[in-house]
Amino acid sequence: MEQDITLRRLKLFLLVFLGLSLTPGVVNARCYCMNKIVQLLRQDDYRVILSPEFPRPYCPSLNCIWHIVAPDNTSKIHFFSKNIDLRPDRDFIHFYVSEKETVEADLFNPLHSCTGSGYCQFKTEGQFLVIQFKTDNGEPDHYGFQGTVALYDLELNSWISSVLGFIVVALLSVGVTILILGLIYWICLRSKTREPDRKLLAKEDEETKPISETFLKP
Repeated sequence: MEQDITLRRLKLFLLVFLGLSLTPGVVNARCYCMNKIVQLLRQDDYRVILSPEFPRPYCPSLNCIWHIVAPDNTSKIHFFSKNIDLRPDRDFIHFYVSEKETVEADLFNPLHSCTGSGYCQFKTEGQFLVIQFKTDNGEPDHYGFQGTVALYDLELNSWISSVLGFIVVALLSVGVTILILGLIYWICLRSKTREPDRKLLAKEDEETKPISETFLKP
């Protein structure tokens, strides 16, 4: 009787273990990603989206989806990532544009895709943008991506900031150079104006010297 109970408990334990092993996201929670809705509420708003476990290597067979929602149809949504690290032609960042918030059934014809490494960006006009991160099977050893979605062009703003910074530095350099040259010119001019005075004083000394010597003679 006790052996039967032990066998039943063992079978139950094995069934629970197998059930947990076959449940996605339980054995390896880091490989689980759910659909997310990302709302951009104002013009200067932005959000950072990451591949799962970034900057650690991501999992195979991922299908992560972000629904980007802008305030209205006149909005311009920008995605920008400076340095993605995906397996070329196996793992992709897909971009879809729709007139509704959810488009899971239409995720088969992306307007733009990024793979491999390097630079990735996508710009679109409208209220809804869907970003999909889809990975192939196998064991990826790449770290994925870190991207930003915003209602303004981060790349353009970064470029403008760089240009403005360069202009400010250039103006400061020119100002310092002009100040140094002006100081040198002022010193030279001052020394030239003092030279006639020194000559005049020397001449006066020469003229007064014989007179002094005359008075000093016995």
